[in-house]
Amino acid sequence: MVIAMTKTHAGDLEPVIAAVRESIEAEIAGGTLLTAFAETAGRHGGTEAYRWRQDGEWRTLTYARLRDQVRDTALGLAAIGLRPGDFAVIWSRNRPEANIADMAVMHARGAPVF
Repeated sequence: MVIAMTKTHAGDLEPVIAAVRESIEAEIAGGTLLTAFAETAGRHGGTEAYRWRQDGEWRTLTYARLRDQVRDTALGLAAIGLRPGDFAVIWSRNRPEANIADMAVMHARGAPVF
């Protein structure tokens, strides 16, 4: 492995950083995590979103099924009284249900707290 380092003054990088930031901002303008999720689920519905081992067996969840579970959970949260701006505490191990709850709270316009 070769690592090459050069001395650069911070001022030399500022125009490059500004140009990269502008490019990224233009690409994501008007987008949110939720719109990115909707676009991904729409384009790749049959693709595995999650894969985990449970009870000795591998389980999978496609983007289409994930979208359905997020929608159903968000509707359930609203039905039991979660209102826009409410905090929802999520206490979970690292598992798909934690991500489903996270996105569902955001879809219900709440604020997830881990």
